[in-house]
Amino acid sequence: MSKTIKSITVKKVLPFCSNEEITSLKFNGLGDFSEYSREWFKIKAENPEKLLEFFPEYFQIEYEKPELLKRADGSLISEPEDETEIVGIRLTDYTINPSFWNSWGIAGIKQGLIFLKEDTDRAEKKAKMLSILIKIQFEIDRLNAEEGWFTDWNNNKQQKYFIEINHQTDTIKINYNIYFQIKKQYMSKSTADTILAKYSQDELKQYLGIII
Repeated sequence: MSKTIKSITVKKVLPFCSNEEITSLKFNGLGDFSEYSREWFKIKAENPEKLLEFFPEYFQIEYEKPELLKRADGSLISEPEDETEIVGIRLTDYTINPSFWNSWGIAGIKQGLIFLKEDTDRAEKKAKMLSILIKIQFEIDRLNAEEGWFTDWNNNKQQKYFIEINHQTDTIKINYNIYFQIKKQYMSKSTADTILAKYSQDELKQYLGIII
């Protein structure tokens, strides 16, 4: 992750500067800064990182400390700093793997699969939830396929069943839709009855994305 620079102070005169002000600077496309004093230079340079890269000993750099934002499940929304130790949930097997931030991609954050070390317990619970979610999704697809059932939005008589939670009673139930193409995993009535009978209430809640 690239750090946000809060301030840059020139510690000593740059090799190509006079004592009082920058007399002439044309460096790697940065432009001509002869009109600027050192104070203007530090905030007006189009790409100060280039100078910091080549002349780090001449600058005092203060970086913004990013505020790490987390979801309710503990997974990160914003990026941690480089070398921050984290735990991640692998997409292949949903096992917890400790690592450092700079070895992980931004995709893991967007998918809610990267946690801080202190949130390992939440990461393990989410990994379990994802494993159950995948297992039940596969079971629904298999049962639908064996029955030859598929979601047909051109058929206004077909009842398209799905699983949902009744928040008043905190229990899982089946419901159906006919017309409205709401994003859900639909199934036949027999598949819905089988899934509801086969899996526990906790497993079905995790299938719906609830971490227990």
